[in-house]
Amino acid sequence: MTRRFVLVLVLLGSLGSCGFAVKHPAITAGIVGGSVALGSCELASADQKSCFAISGSVGVGLAVITAVALWLGYEDADPVPVEPAGDPTNLAPAPVFVPTPDQGPPVTKPSPEPPPADPVLPPPSEPPPPTPTPTP
Repeated sequence: MTRRFVLVLVLLGSLGSCGFAVKHPAITAGIVGGSVALGSCELASADQKSCFAISGSVGVGLAVITAVALWLGYEDADPVPVEPAGDPTNLAPAPVFVPTPDQGPPVTKPSPEPPPADPVLPPPSEPPPPTPTPTP
């Protein structure tokens, strides 16, 4: 009976539009947090009473925290107008470089030689000393 009631509540809540979530973000955060807590608790434990108590407290706690955060950080007030730094119409155009015929083509630096693809190492000057054979 309890599972059916919770399932009906979740389905009814999900059938609504996003308007409720936008108007009431604290309640939405509590519902989502409680639903996630209930699902993870049901997967980890078989004790339904403690799962409902834990998920309910998580949902209410998250809703309260979100409501307090929104209350302290309310952003719907009109922002303070910022004065522009200056009049953008009085800016001088950027200078454009146009080479004259006596300047010639632009000079480019030659690219450096690429390193050899497979470097050749000189052979060793002396052979390595022989390793002693172990005696039984």
